[in-house]
Amino acid sequence: MKEIGQYELFFEFIKTYSSQGFSGIDRRDPLILALEEMMDQNKQYLSVFDMLHMKTLFVSQGSIKFLGVKPENLTAYHFKEATHPDDLKRQELGLVTMFKIAHELFVAKKGEMVLSSNFRLRTPDGNYNNQLVQCYFFYSPDPNNTIYLINIKTDISWSNKNKHDFHYYLGKYVSNLRYPDV
Repeated sequence: MKEIGQYELFFEFIKTYSSQGFSGIDRRDPLILALEEMMDQNKQYLSVFDMLHMKTLFVSQGSIKFLGVKPENLTAYHFKEATHPDDLKRQELGLVTMFKIAHELFVAKKGEMVLSSNFRLRTPDGNYNNQLVQCYFFYSPDPNNTIYLINIKTDISWSNKNKHDFHYYLGKYVSNLRYPDV
């Protein structure tokens, strides 16, 4: 079992499955089982999107605990619908930023970018918790010539961030894609 906060499994997941377009992922694969176990321990879940084809490619089992939605049913609508009303404007600005990043990486035909912020999202019990949303974008020529988005959401309700204080990072430092320490 990986120690809490270790992101090596996410990068191993990316390395293993990006070359096949994140398709045909066997949930019984030992890598997937280890990743699911680590995310369960860390109160996280993962989703993978093809930004150019606007398609959800993979969602971890944690979507059930976090949003009450089975992985195979999760869409971008569920995130919008679960966002606290006071965080909607920031989320909308974040969406615009996400498409701008995807466009810039695609035009350059190379690169990667990290975007992260925290939002309050409604849980299946109707309450809101503070979640860190970490987005890792990268260009991939194979197999689909697209921009992939790896989206890691982490319950940070233990954090001292209150409703008027939020985290925001946009940059090329992949080292900032790590377990939150706020």
